[in-house]
Amino acid sequence: MIDAGADIQMPPAPAKTKNTENPMGSWPTIEQFLMDKYPESYRGFSMGMEQAQPLIDGRGAMGDPVPDEDPYETGPEAFSAYGYDPKEVAAGMLLLHNRSHGHRNDMEEADLNRLTDIVQKRHQMQQRKLLNANRIR
Repeated sequence: MIDAGADIQMPPAPAKTKNTENPMGSWPTIEQFLMDKYPESYRGFSMGMEQAQPLIDGRGAMGDPVPDEDPYETGPEAFSAYGYDPKEVAAGMLLLHNRSHGHRNDMEEADLNRLTDIVQKRHQMQQRKLLNANRIR
């Protein structure tokens, strides 16, 4: 039997993010999420396609190289250090960002290819690392 006079404890309201004025798929909202949950993937960019994508891909829209001042770390060492691959997380968030904009439907294949490429390269790096470790023994 429930005591009608007992105080009922309500769970606390969820904390509001600092970026409540932007839609969920906006890049500033994504950067806030990255800062909170995946700090090694956070860069403070205001635009995904224009700023994050060239850094992820290592080249600009015209194919020109992008300076790697603060590249996204990737590979088995990054995964071991952080529990996630910062470049893979950023690429996944870029996919979600582009999916949230209806006029960017044509980018889906490139976004998926980018993620696949990152995962394959990390796997190859891990395989090389294991081969080298076995050779040393």
